[in-house]
Amino acid sequence: MPGFIVDIAVLITVGYLGWLGSDRGIFAMAAAGLLALASLTLAILLLEPTAAIVAGGLETAVAAFLPTDFPFEAWGMFLAFVILFWIPFLVLWVAVYPLLPTGGDMKSQAIIEKIGGALIGGLDGVLLLGAGLLTLSMLPFFNGLKVNADALLFDVGRSTLRAACGFAGDWHEGRSLVLDGEPITGRAGDGVRLSCEPWCDLNDDASFSETDRYRDADGNGKFSADLFYRDLDGSSARRIGLVDKYVVGRWDAYLQMNNRDLPEPQPAAAAARPTAPPAAAKSPAPAPAKKPAEPPRPRPDDAADEEEVEVVLVDEDGNVVSAEDAAGGDVEVVEEVVEEVMEEGGAAAEKP
Repeated sequence: MPGFIVDIAVLITVGYLGWLGSDRGIFAMAAAGLLALASLTLAILLLEPTAAIVAGGLETAVAAFLPTDFPFEAWGMFLAFVILFWIPFLVLWVAVYPLLPTGGDMKSQAIIEKIGGALIGGLDGVLLLGAGLLTLSMLPFFNGLKVNADALLFDVGRSTLRAACGFAGDWHEGRSLVLDGEPITGRAGDGVRLSCEPWCDLNDDASFSETDRYRDADGNGKFSADLFYRDLDGSSARRIGLVDKYVVGRWDAYLQMNNRDLPEPQPAAAAARPTAPPAAAKSPAPAPAKKPAEPPRPRPDDAADEEEVEVVLVDEDGNVVSAEDAAGGDVEVVEEVVEEVMEEGGAAAEKP
């Protein structure tokens, strides 16, 4: 349902009950307002245990005739609120209202009666219309009729919840966990855990999409998959409040939360070491002197091309003597003639 329709309905209802209060007087409208507030407070205090009883009775009585995925908890919550608030309020109002004096019966100035009755009548309109929005958000069907409370200009449903939860108890640091749930926070501090904004999987695809309803708990205008909160009750799961259920439009246990521990902190990056200043430019070193090239070594394949050398011993008369005679000392060798014999049979040469 568009939010502007609800805002217009709020203005009309508050205006009408304000006009009615100016006619009925302060006392009658105050009695109606107190009756509505008392019934609403009682309904909020007893809602969850009564809903469990109603849901259990429904499941026992008619589970055999209904599908296995029938939302008994949602129906239990809706019927419990009707039983605890609407039925007692309407019965008591019908019984008490005729006995209340009207403005004409009061012995007071007419202007005071009219102004006071109008103001209290307007507050009665806020309570009654707020109770109507709460009932609408509890419906297990007609999701299209449910209102996005975060988009309302006059969110009387939230105001009604705050008025009714004054006696709900479970306060921590001035915050009602029944009403607002555990507070969201940053990373720092003890007892901080990680969750996400509460949402309802309307299309049953196990993941958040634009068609699903959620509570914008951090007020950034979009769904937050990572939401840090303080685990005040030590349950390791974020406790959601009645405001969360009212905004999402699901008062049963089917709100998705994805509670988990904080990720392990990553080790800090090592500090960058200071780099040494660049060294001064040096003049280029002189190139080392080159060694003379070695003569090429003969290859094994060139062994056949090597020269054969024969040594000849000659005496003083020019006669050739043998090595044995020269060794015996009988002949004086005056020179050695080296004869080179080439492969082609080259000429002899003398060696001094």
